[in-house]
Amino acid sequence: MPSRRDPADLADQAAFIGALTAPRVPVEGLHNGRGRPAADRFAVYRNNVAHSLVEALGTTFAATKATLGEDQFRALALTHVREEPPSSPVLFTYGATLPNRLADPVLRDLALLEHARVQAFHAADAEPAGMEALSAVAPEELPALTLCPHPAAKLIPMEPAAIARFQAHVGAAEAPDATACLISRPRFDVLVTPLDAPTATMTAGLFDGAPLGEAAAVDGLDLGAALAALFNAGAIKALG
Repeated sequence: MPSRRDPADLADQAAFIGALTAPRVPVEGLHNGRGRPAADRFAVYRNNVAHSLVEALGTTFAATKATLGEDQFRALALTHVREEPPSSPVLFTYGATLPNRLADPVLRDLALLEHARVQAFHAADAEPAGMEALSAVAPEELPALTLCPHPAAKLIPMEPAAIARFQAHVGAAEAPDATACLISRPRFDVLVTPLDAPTATMTAGLFDGAPLGEAAAVDGLDLGAALAALFNAGAIKALG
């Protein structure tokens, strides 16, 4: 039978946790092993916690950090840590709302893309379907075909300038016609595939469960190239 904790202990614990991300907020009753006041030790620990969280955010948002610069990103990340500390010990999910702090839409989209990449890396594993799976489908059945996305696949509509900044950061070729990025992780590596507007519109429809005939009814769509982009990225798990 689980033990009941003293409400006073829970209150002390809440105060301790809250003070970790609140600079210069004292915590009463802290002592070291010899019964001496430990406020100085707590201050060091608090700084270490903040530093670790800022570093974690810097790893997730590497391109955003490079664009903003070290000092400006650190100020942004430190504000985020203090105002929105982690609610889970699983740190790869941390930072989902940090992009909302960026007023520049290009930087905000860049940060959204970076966070989505980390989530894709930790998404469930699944064997992606190959393009050859389409050859087993009778032509008259193709319009009603549904394409189930891979668990790691996500479509991120983006400002073209944000896509350009990300491509430059990772050393990839420019994609001047792209208006969205497809995030995928078919096996071990996360892929970012820029998509033009017609392909992005079709992909959004497919990911929402629309049949191929409906999703592909987009002006200017090169259906063969669009499907090749999805399957080559490993973004499709199964046909239905």
